[in-house]
Amino acid sequence: MTIGQSEGSGQSGAAPPAGREREPLGRRLGITPLRTVQERVSHIAAELGRLTGDRPSVTWGDGGVLRVSVRVLGLHDAELATAVLEVLGQGDRYGHRRTSQGEYVWAEIGGKRVAGSNRRLK
Repeated sequence: MTIGQSEGSGQSGAAPPAGREREPLGRRLGITPLRTVQERVSHIAAELGRLTGDRPSVTWGDGGVLRVSVRVLGLHDAELATAVLEVLGQGDRYGHRRTSQGEYVWAEIGGKRVAGSNRRLK
């Protein structure tokens, strides 16, 4: 018997099983492939921009954190608010802040959150 071969399974030359058994293990378990930090940031920024109609900013913070932030003018529609929350949930951390200029939602990807100012990416 060889490694990976169970007892009672002969080498009958049968074709591999059809259907689910041929799918990669990750897909069968509902695991999505890992994406790079930049891919995640780009995706989140694009989706937030599409949903809010405003251009998100991406800043680089201490500790290797990338933060995507976008101004929201009110998410009074429940479906829209839910969609924005689903996108924010794709980050490692997310939140909301209110300033004198308006309300913002943000998602952070990568690194560890460190208190301090963020620098804007160009």
